Amino acid sequence: MSYSSGGDFLNEPTRSVDRGGSGHRSVDDKTCRILASCRSRRWYARQRAKYRPRSVSFLLVAESPPPVEDPDEPRSRPFFYSPRLSHKDQLFRAVVEAVYGHSLPSGEQSAQVKLPWLDRLRDDGVYLIDLVPCPWGELESDSIKRRCRRLLGPRMVRDAAKLGPEGIVVCHKGVSTPSVHSSA
Repeated sequence: MSYSSGGDFLNEPTRSVDRGGSGHRSVDDKTCRILASCRSRRWYARQRAKYRPRSVSFLLVAESPPPVEDPDEPRSRPFFYSPRLSHKDQLFRAVVEAVYGHSLPSGEQSAQVKLPWLDRLRDDGVYLIDLVPCPWGELESDSIKRRCRRLLGPRMVRDAAKLGPEGIVVCHKGVSTPSVHSSA
């Protein structure tokens, strides 16, 4: 399943290559498998799918959703497409201000503040995808991130191309590393 079908590209199994001939995956490959099977990724995919435009004019590409305080409580997930405006929604606030020139209030806000802006972004063809469809969590070492970017980057690039946006903005320097571009 891909972004273009409203799901997330990690519903497909992630392949791992045994480069050493030992029959064992490297730690980095195991980490990528853990991220691919993240139990909250379906929640993120459902939230993202609600606001997928019929036609994507402007594609935003981020690295991953921000970390969560309580993975079992969806209301604690500060995510671009979650209904409540969190104090951690800096990217959402920045996008609304950049696209519409409107400054959203800081701090926690009700859904009445955020939902109209999510609708407007969707209606105007603005869509955000993440290289990693769930938070990095405890797996934030630089070597693991680099490996996951190399593994997940080509698939994200293909899925982004299927959306056919008129423009793309990379919202995180980690997404635009040479390892992602060179493997596309």
